[in-house]
Amino acid sequence: MMNLCQLIVQSAERGPDNMALSIPLSDNESVHLSYRDFINLAGHYQCQLIQSGFTTGDRLVVLIPPGRYLYPLLVAMLGLGIVAVMPERGLPKAQFRAALRHCQPKGIITIATIGKFWPLFPELWRIKRWVVDGPILGMKQLQASLNPPDDMFICKSLTSETTGLITFTSGTTGTPKGANRTHGSLMEQHLAIENNFPSTIHDVDLHSFPVLVLQSLSTGLQSLLPHFDFAKPGEVNPLDVIQQISRFGVTRISGAPAYMQKIIRYAQTQGLTFPKVRQVVIGGAPGNKALYLGCLQVFPLAQQHVIYGSTEAEPIASIDLQTLTEYWSQHDGYLVGKPIEVAEICLREIMLSGDSGALKAPIAGEIGEILVAGPHVLSEYIDNPQATRLHKIPREQGGIWHCTGDVGYFDESGQIWLLGRVNDGIMVNQQRIIYPYTLEKRLNDLKEIDRCALVAHPEGNAALILQCTSLPQDLAVILEELQLADATRIYQIPEMPVDVRHNSKINRLQLKSLLVKNALTACRLNREA
Repeated sequence: MMNLCQLIVQSAERGPDNMALSIPLSDNESVHLSYRDFINLAGHYQCQLIQSGFTTGDRLVVLIPPGRYLYPLLVAMLGLGIVAVMPERGLPKAQFRAALRHCQPKGIITIATIGKFWPLFPELWRIKRWVVDGPILGMKQLQASLNPPDDMFICKSLTSETTGLITFTSGTTGTPKGANRTHGSLMEQHLAIENNFPSTIHDVDLHSFPVLVLQSLSTGLQSLLPHFDFAKPGEVNPLDVIQQISRFGVTRISGAPAYMQKIIRYAQTQGLTFPKVRQVVIGGAPGNKALYLGCLQVFPLAQQHVIYGSTEAEPIASIDLQTLTEYWSQHDGYLVGKPIEVAEICLREIMLSGDSGALKAPIAGEIGEILVAGPHVLSEYIDNPQATRLHKIPREQGGIWHCTGDVGYFDESGQIWLLGRVNDGIMVNQQRIIYPYTLEKRLNDLKEIDRCALVAHPEGNAALILQCTSLPQDLAVILEELQLADATRIYQIPEMPVDVRHNSKINRLQLKSLLVKNALTACRLNREA
């Protein structure tokens, strides 16, 4: 029997007056919750949830940005065994409605700026509706207090298979799937992260990955929320975050490439370094070499890693930035390092027919779909047996292989290189398949290019879409080297569509839709340049 909240309760018992969470409200104002206040506030929320008739196993949609309401509420629900359904903010209306229909929640808890639109969603008409930060007609207000009473916090004993959270895949390759984060998998993920990125009692964490705040709370650390909109990490004002780093003595930082790039570029232009930061983690999507070299410069004394994982398996592999930059050009694709200790990897052969190929042990240089197994790997999707059958393969020794959908290979030293997604392979001249990272990594290192994407053209062969200031002089040479010059049409776009979670993954489905509509500006490549 277990409950992830046991770790957070233990953190509160060890250091009730230690700072748990610091939340920026404005440029010069923050709210600080000690572990005592945090647990009391969570207990306060539990009383209201129980009084409203919610019980273990009930599903509640939680659509609240990370901050003063979200984390005490999440811990309150986890403690009671109530399941938090957490769709991405910014999902298109059709996808959000699909998620509501699929999960069949008994209620929704949200903020006023979102809640006021509830009448537009028929799926919300007959369920309980709560708002946390202000009165909305047709919604009940969940009472919060910065000085909550000493409510008794409940931490139920649950089986490891009990669902704790339902989060969703990014949806950049189709409809988002609801991932079943059980209390057992949450505990195993906690252990995997702590074993690979160990904390110290003096750490102050600044995480832009919301789930890592639970990690910090489980280890008794102070967690500082970055001063930005979590729904738009790529639009962060870097000065706000840099002031937080200095003011609060931050020692550990995590973020996606779009977020980290803003911070690092600003620090470089101002000649700033942060020697007190001892750990930096970048993940969520591939970055370019300039980002990683800049990170090494701005955080000179930190252990710095790129982490590779997915919603269903986090983490899978990692690599330190020094090694990554040294090996950068050794092979095609993006280097993501060696698998973590608890992750087993095999490859599945990719068949041109579209059928599923055989599973095989990794052999250096052989390309295939990456499959991962381990105690921290999620074993199913919520109420979606078709997706579970498609992406989960039972193992003879127990457990499952999770099919990541990523194409890659191992090098001679046992490190994984990623080439792209299985569904993003492009047939070139009806002779061979190329995956996008082979070209994109080289182009993203050119100073003229902000972002680029190689996708299948609806009329055959490839389309290269560039977000750039001007066409790079080296473009023709690189296309020739990869034998793509006569098979690639080139387009420019003012701003690349990206995922709503990290603002870092290319939304290739949207690009293909724009190509079908002939809505992109074609470019003529000067082959004499």
